[in-house]
Amino acid sequence: MLNRRLLQLLGLAVAAASAASPQASCSDHAGAASASSALLQLSTQQQQELLTVSQVQDTSKDQQGPGYEHPAWLQACKTIYLDVGSNIGVMVRKLYEPESYPEATALPLFSSRFGPPNLRGLPSNVSGICALGFEPNPHRTSHLAELASNYSSKGWHVHFYPFAAWSGEGTMQFNIQNKPERADWGAKLVDKSAELSSTVEDLVSVRSIDLAAFVKSLPAQSVGLMKMDIEGAEYETLAHMLEKDVLCSDFIPEMFMEAHGWGDISHWTGSRTFEAVAEALSSASCSAETQRTKLNSLDDETYLMDDGVIKVDDEK
Repeated sequence: MLNRRLLQLLGLAVAAASAASPQASCSDHAGAASASSALLQLSTQQQQELLTVSQVQDTSKDQQGPGYEHPAWLQACKTIYLDVGSNIGVMVRKLYEPESYPEATALPLFSSRFGPPNLRGLPSNVSGICALGFEPNPHRTSHLAELASNYSSKGWHVHFYPFAAWSGEGTMQFNIQNKPERADWGAKLVDKSAELSSTVEDLVSVRSIDLAAFVKSLPAQSVGLMKMDIEGAEYETLAHMLEKDVLCSDFIPEMFMEAHGWGDISHWTGSRTFEAVAEALSSASCSAETQRTKLNSLDDETYLMDDGVIKVDDEK
């Protein structure tokens, strides 16, 4: 509808300009002048409407994100678990299949944020619970796609993005570690100096995304909990999120993470420790109506060597 009205207004402008100056030159300079003249032919009210429609178009495009390819069901999500650094998807499985992971230390937090297991087991169009994950390791793509597909058969809305969480959009080198027997533990983004010491076979190019912008592209106040385990990329990512005022309760009410002793800290002012992250979050700039993102000290390392077998029956 907005596109149609935008075209109508532009058509009126061009028609009016053509009537006013039928001999307009086709040169670039004359074309630009003609375009300006065209806009001036519109009434003040039409000019204002054109500006408003254009702004709405831009806002709508921004909300979709720069090519994130969000799933169609995203806008229906009432509360989202954001799994930043999914690996083989075990943490998402703990959310939906807690009975298979009885010793997982994350279960009480999941119940606190998303309700008891019987609620989380309902179809997402009933519970409103969704899960979004990030995992750039190409070794994990097919497994995560299978997991999401099988969960879809249960009515659970789960989607994994093949992106690396970072402080900006771009392409970066990712060290895949190539150790399937250890679930590729330690696979991570690498900086220029690390590229020189990595074998070509271990490096792949992946898309990095601005995690702050991604969070803002989600439905308002939909994230209920975020986990971050991105092997040293957390410091630059969090520094940018702090700068963009995303580490506040209206965007991310609570998060838990693993702090690593390595990683780029070009824009990070503290040390590479959990304590430094806690200190940084304590000074986050949030509005008077919101609180700073709560940093939970949870460190759930259980079931890391999950067998990867996706046990989902055919019943919804």
